[in-house]
Amino acid sequence: MKKRLLVILTLASLLLLAIGCGGSPGPATSVPTVSPTPTSIPAEKLFLELTEPSGEAISNVSRIPVSGKTLPDAVVSINGIIAAVDYQGIFHGEVNLEAGPNIIEIVASDFYGNEKSSILTVIYVAALPLTVTEPLNNAVVISPLLTVKGITNADAVVSINGKIVSVDASGNFSEPVTLEAGPNLIEVLASDFYGNSANVMVTVIYSP
Repeated sequence: MKKRLLVILTLASLLLLAIGCGGSPGPATSVPTVSPTPTSIPAEKLFLELTEPSGEAISNVSRIPVSGKTLPDAVVSINGIIAAVDYQGIFHGEVNLEAGPNIIEIVASDFYGNEKSSILTVIYVAALPLTVTEPLNNAVVISPLLTVKGITNADAVVSINGKIVSVDASGNFSEPVTLEAGPNLIEVLASDFYGNSANVMVTVIYSP
């Protein structure tokens, strides 16, 4: 009986020992970490802003500046000629003008093949020439009939003392004028399509 009790107690002690110790914990399960995907910075959008000249500008000089702003790494051409672009994206160039309307094309392009363009029209208006070759100022004549001669642009409109006279293909004009006794004021006026005008005043003394 005592032996049986001893066996039972031994078995109970072993059972309690097993329960108290339990199984050794296994290795901790690691949670995989996800690295953040790097965010790419989008390329700045290409733009083209013009500072000068303004559209439909009228110039009385034959060479004008062209300037504006775009991306600092953009390539800018003005009428096909590459212009310098500084670190702020500001560009400068110059264009030679011919008389009348001139087309100016500005193109900005970037590394990705994008393009921005602008087309301007600038009208170059040279000063209107006008010369009276006959008569000389303060000339004294003895005939009441005098021929006024001169030269201007071929497309100019010329008037002498308010009367429209013809101008030939070389810009020459000639018109007779009737004088009165004493000093006579002769006014020659020329104007063109662009709004330019020029005038010459000549005094002629008719002494019969």
